[in-house]
Amino acid sequence: MLQTISTHECQGRAAAIVKARRSEGRRVDACSVDAVLESDIFARHRGLSNLTSSFPPPPLSSSHCTMATAAHNDSPQDPSPRGWVEEELHRRRLSFNKHWALLTEQRKPQVTLPSKYQMTRDNPDPPILAYGIFRTRDQLFDYAKKHDLRAPHAPDAPMDPKYCIPPCLERLRVQTDEPYLSIIPIWSPTEDDWHVVTLYTNHTMHLLRCIDADEQDILRILREELGTDGPPMWYWDECNEW
Repeated sequence: MLQTISTHECQGRAAAIVKARRSEGRRVDACSVDAVLESDIFARHRGLSNLTSSFPPPPLSSSHCTMATAAHNDSPQDPSPRGWVEEELHRRRLSFNKHWALLTEQRKPQVTLPSKYQMTRDNPDPPILAYGIFRTRDQLFDYAKKHDLRAPHAPDAPMDPKYCIPPCLERLRVQTDEPYLSIIPIWSPTEDDWHVVTLYTNHTMHLLRCIDADEQDILRILREELGTDGPPMWYWDECNEW
């Protein structure tokens, strides 16, 4: 007999999947989440233990999910009604999408730091938000190619987007004369690798924040270097709990 789960449990499991995959440096998409949830459905139906933190590899496309489902439904050892997997998977996907939409809404970039994320005596450990200029990894790689910025450990190797951030950061620190500049990954509602060239976070602003004139000068140089006129904003650090 299939053991159904609550919407709250489904949202929690989906969030755990996303967090685990990101911590392993793996892409997150609807199909990879579906694959893990579908494996969990099979495990529950066959009376096996619940899925643990070792997730199976994701399928290459949604057709693999369909093929796996069809093979399971057609198995002679499994007299389960055809279609129950699809129905349960659909219910879980809707629940996950609702939870994901809520996260996306809550984690929109902010022009000013909301009071609930400011460090105070009553709020000593809020989620980390980073203040700076938004860039994707592809945009940073374009910047590296423009200035021929190569990885220090392999200066003669072909340029690789995986290693473009350290040399980009080194140049930006020199250009802005700001040694505490950093580039950190931020939460993304898509599969893109999002980063922010960060002046400080809400946890370090009391130590690193410059006077307004100096900060505006740093931001002006960053915009010129990165080829953007977008305003600096507060972004949700990827390291926060899901």
